[in-house]
Amino acid sequence: MYRESSGADDSGRRDGLAMVAAKDREEAIAQLRKLVKPGARIYSVIRSVSKSGMSRNIDFYVVMRDGKGHRGDASGTYLQYLTGYMAHALEYSLASQDGSKRGMHVRGCGMDMAFHCVDYLDHVLWPSATRKASQKALKSEVL
Repeated sequence: MYRESSGADDSGRRDGLAMVAAKDREEAIAQLRKLVKPGARIYSVIRSVSKSGMSRNIDFYVVMRDGKGHRGDASGTYLQYLTGYMAHALEYSLASQDGSKRGMHVRGCGMDMAFHCVDYLDHVLWPSATRKASQKALKSEVL
């Protein structure tokens, strides 16, 4: 579905972000629009930070309520894992292909990278041209 960029490629990208097929990216965006509603709170867990502090692996979740009590506790509340969909939608790579590490690999420092990813997701899901004036932005919370 994606591959890690290791320098300049056909598109000239040198940023190390995952090269996601357009079809996969659109499918991930469509699935995220079903799972995440405007104004939702996205929870993040920072799994690891590199020694240099220049990158980190982050997992993302949203609290879902099915109202039937079929999943999670008796009230039907459960955490929905969003990391895979977000990695495709935002064109980031996953931390590890073999499962030894978890999370979305995010490069950068000097700011709240979990907030940056959630804010970027908000703009990818609802671009300003299609956003309603009353629509609330996504909220970010680090656990």
